[in-house]
Amino acid sequence: MSEHFDYYDYVNNLKEDKIGDEISKITKRMHKVPQGTPMFNQLSAMLEMAMQANNDSFARARLKADKNQNTVLDIGEMESTVTEPEYDETVMLDIMVHSYLPKDKNT
Repeated sequence: MSEHFDYYDYVNNLKEDKIGDEISKITKRMHKVPQGTPMFNQLSAMLEMAMQANNDSFARARLKADKNQNTVLDIGEMESTVTEPEYDETVMLDIMVHSYLPKDKNT
């Protein structure tokens, strides 16, 4: 019974420096294989997985180094006042009525 090899698990369990070595090893192999062949396509997929594992490794390192990841950003306090004008109902009605009346040309 043969053991199943999962490249995704393999490359994601490598340390940061070993992932870089794996990327360069795959790149060298790709230069030896003609483009468009099934082997080239497989190496291309492996290279993509290794590069994604490298990016994930960098992201994990940034998260570990981030001291403020569980704190809230304090942007200060904002003070505001709301003023609502109080209009008399008769004044509002007069304004509304006069806006609909025809304008007198003499005034």
